Amino acid sequence: VCRITDGPIVLMTPKESGFKTVDDVVKGAKAKPNKLVFTGPVGSVPYISMLAFNGAWGLKMKTLPLNSADTAKNMAGGLVHFHAAQPNVMGRYDLHGITFFSGERLAEYPDIPAAKESGHDLQYSIWAGLNVPSSTPDDVVAVLEEACAKAVKTDRFIKNMKRVQAPIAYQGVKDYTAFVKEQFATYGDILTKAGLKK
Repeated sequence: VCRITDGPIVLMTPKESGFKTVDDVVKGAKAKPNKLVFTGPVGSVPYISMLAFNGAWGLKMKTLPLNSADTAKNMAGGLVHFHAAQPNVMGRYDLHGITFFSGERLAEYPDIPAAKESGHDLQYSIWAGLNVPSSTPDDVVAVLEEACAKAVKTDRFIKNMKRVQAPIAYQGVKDYTAFVKEQFATYGDILTKAGLKK
């Protein structure tokens, strides 16, 4: 029916890790193949973004299927080096942002470069939308689409999205449907190359 939010993922690391830039990560990972560790639930967008990152630069890292909270604990113990997640995780666990998986820098984080600046246009994000069964009548979908378009402009919705740091990125039925198909194709290709999807 409609896309509501769309927030780029950021690659992050403990502030004391010594990895400040993409170049630092690439050099470190190539110097120690399969020694550096990244986390993310297998098959999740953050996990997929890290597969794409490693693939783009020809890196080999180990992975642990941990969420952000468990990752922070293991980062503190030195067992985990990298995590990809929404930017609010950086502040919550006092982590350093290396690069956003986006085509351009975010106004809220001007000092963190976009992946495209490092030579690879990697764009991965956490998005949310309103979906209904494909059998839903067109007139019902139209009513929901109109309601969604109005809802994202309300002060209450805008305030709540700012609170959770979720960028509002409305799309109507046509654009949202095309967006979802493109996302599934892109992620499916990455998972297939990683041997996780047949």
